[in-house]
Amino acid sequence: MGRRRAERTAEERKIILSLHSANKSYAEIGEIMTLSLFSIRSIIKCFKDVSCLQSCERSGRPRKLSFKEEAYMVRKIKKNPKLTSTKIAADLTEELKKHVHQKTVQRVLIGNGYKSRKGSKKPLISNANKKNRLEFAKEYKNKSMDFCDKVLFIDECKFNIFQSDGRIRVWRKANTEFDKNNISNTVKHGGGGVMVWA
Repeated sequence: MGRRRAERTAEERKIILSLHSANKSYAEIGEIMTLSLFSIRSIIKCFKDVSCLQSCERSGRPRKLSFKEEAYMVRKIKKNPKLTSTKIAADLTEELKKHVHQKTVQRVLIGNGYKSRKGSKKPLISNANKKNRLEFAKEYKNKSMDFCDKVLFIDECKFNIFQSDGRIRVWRKANTEFDKNNISNTVKHGGGGVMVWA
């Protein structure tokens, strides 16, 4: 998450202005003070505009949330990626005692690399079943094609009758679609449907 850059002290600004008066270039001043050209240019411009050694007043709307409050928001979404921006905004409004709009939540999450995406789905299986499936895969992974030619493969498919299973969106970063917290578990019953096996 981005951090606000440290302010230059009045003494540092005096040195920068003195070097500038001595006809030092921005690049030379930046090398001496270990600062970027942008910082050097801003300090000199601010002094020329208002003749003040203090930081110029920043334009734009003031921050709604502090960095600490934004970090708290990110921790909430890491713990439960299925929270909606509306739900997070309502929780923060209640917890922080200040109004937080859902657009503010979205802006902060997007700024931290998160994006609302469709949640990945996979069958809900027990830990014991996971273990058995892994052992089965290890046992047969090196079998020859002759062995596979003697195997009859079957599959099953569910057709919903009354409604779809719906979509659940999650806030996650890129390439994290299969993280445990980002997956929407599914079951083979509920919602009304027909299972076809062949």
